[in-house]
Amino acid sequence: MSDRFTLPGPENFIGEGLDNYLERGFFRFKNILFTAFQIFLDNEQDPNQRGCFTAVFWLRTLLNGSLNSRSANKIRRKCAQFKVSYQPAQITPEIEDLYSLYREHINFEHYPTCRDCMLEDDQSINPFNSWMTTVHDGDELIAVGYFDLGHTSSMAILNFYHPDYSKYSLGKFLMLKTMDYCKELGMLYYYPGYITIESDKMDYKIFPNPAAIEVFFAKANEWRCMANYSKPDLDRYFKDFVEDFIF
Repeated sequence: MSDRFTLPGPENFIGEGLDNYLERGFFRFKNILFTAFQIFLDNEQDPNQRGCFTAVFWLRTLLNGSLNSRSANKIRRKCAQFKVSYQPAQITPEIEDLYSLYREHINFEHYPTCRDCMLEDDQSINPFNSWMTTVHDGDELIAVGYFDLGHTSSMAILNFYHPDYSKYSLGKFLMLKTMDYCKELGMLYYYPGYITIESDKMDYKIFPNPAAIEVFFAKANEWRCMANYSKPDLDRYFKDFVEDFIF
């Protein structure tokens, strides 16, 4: 095991084992868990310019907090006619076709296939307790979200949807319905990934309710309420205290 990544052991990444890693700021990458506090970010305004490194901060949602902000309720109403189901994760040709449609209409780099995101190769065994949320409009599959379950924690992996349904905010709807399901299971936390200092592309992860979101302060090894900190606050923290964590 490294202080930045860890391979699955005999018990894999399930139950309390996954909870413990998530609480320490680790997250899934294919078949392993890793942590990072800085990533390379391409210049979004001018692709001809060199990118830059930016600080990242890991998030978690307190599932006992309110998930019914005004924007969340609006999305729930818009999507009320769709059928939502939960089941153990699988990757089917229908799901890969939907992912391919999604990938063609996004403006950022993503994995070539859904399977490439989930597993290292076709021979890999999934060491996580992975589930999925599916959304159907009648008989048509229009959105899929994958997530892993621990004992009291859950972790988002990948959400995608049919581009013809963009106006329904299905990515956020998947987050809401997955959190609903995890709360019903008695989970305490939902880990959606990170936000970055230099870009707002990941800020959608905060939308359900900033008061229910915690951010990980790595140097102090503490989770703190996101509503108490602006991005300039986080940037100052990173520059002052987290420089020794840079890759």
